[in-house]
Amino acid sequence: MKRFISFFKRNLYFMVSLITVSIAVIFAVVIMSIFDLSKDVEETSVGFIYLGNYEPSQYGNILTQRVQQWKNTADYKIIYQNNEYIIDLAWFDFDIDQTINQMTPDQNNQAFFILSTTNDTLLKNELENMFTTSIVSQFAYQWFIDDLLEDMGTLKNRKVYQLIDYLDEATSIHIISETNISSIDSLDVTKIIEEVEEIEIFENSRFSMLSYLSDTTLNNTQLSIIASAMQKLMIETHFNGFIFEQNPTLPTWAEIGSNVRILKVNQYDFSFFNGLNHRYTITLEKLSDTSITFKLIGYPYITEYESSQDIEVIIPYQTIIIDNPEIDETTPGVIITETDTEFIYQVVTQTGVDGYVVFFYRTITPNLSDPVTITLYNEQYFPIHEIIEQNIQEKVGG
Repeated sequence: MKRFISFFKRNLYFMVSLITVSIAVIFAVVIMSIFDLSKDVEETSVGFIYLGNYEPSQYGNILTQRVQQWKNTADYKIIYQNNEYIIDLAWFDFDIDQTINQMTPDQNNQAFFILSTTNDTLLKNELENMFTTSIVSQFAYQWFIDDLLEDMGTLKNRKVYQLIDYLDEATSIHIISETNISSIDSLDVTKIIEEVEEIEIFENSRFSMLSYLSDTTLNNTQLSIIASAMQKLMIETHFNGFIFEQNPTLPTWAEIGSNVRILKVNQYDFSFFNGLNHRYTITLEKLSDTSITFKLIGYPYITEYESSQDIEVIIPYQTIIIDNPEIDETTPGVIITETDTEFIYQVVTQTGVDGYVVFFYRTITPNLSDPVTITLYNEQYFPIHEIIEQNIQEKVGG
């Protein structure tokens, strides 16, 4: 008896723990059998809105509240040539009935929205105002609306649409500018047309004449003709960041503002930047034996570009006097000046012309915005010095 009492005392804590654990296990089994805790958690949702914690009767209020919050913060816009229009999602009514009726439990479901006839007209008018009627007339409007409603149905927080993705393909071959370069040597015309049919200007990138035409056998003059034509085509466009060297003396086929000098060995290049997200093409067509037509082709602008030029620096010419004792009163074109002591006979063999620096500007007027004027580049033309040959003869007895 004493041994039993002693054993019981020594193992009392062990026995109490064993009994407690047994009771806990029994309790857990009972609870699981009653509440079936092995059931999966409800995974029903609409977009990012989780509904697993709510009863179906609460879905309507929860969805209406959360969708309104989403509309207030979501950012949807459509962009064309760096012009963007922010879409007002308040014009789209949340269709709570269709959303709930088509909901499948334990899945991520779609939200449904309705664009009323009135709001549809307002939206289309806004797009025409922003991107012009001529552009929107080529715009697959209903296709865009279908995509928009589908993206809204997933409750995406941000979406950017490119308008050109919905434009008719014919819009991309619009002639933006055209020019004829004349007084070209006929051999140069033939060589240029044989080697170059078109030049592609890639989106969001810097164009390099030397790089693009590196596989051709065109010489410096022929490359310079093409570059000068491109410069003329682009002065009233969005292209910027022009880097080039000019011919010190205008060739027959060049003009002020359309005067690029290419030298392959010296790496005299013609380079510029296309900051839009679509490409443009320049086509070349023989107009005559001595002239070529160049066309810039691509998506039309909704921004207006106007160019201007201004001579802001005058470089005066110098007069160079050369003694020529052969000149006298019988020399053709002689100018005779008489003083008290001498006769001065002068012939102007080269007329002086002042040099100058001409700056080229571009005025950019985005649709619905104020114009901005920027400097594109400048060209410097050196003066032509005046040369006078003269003979000074003293008067007899003077």
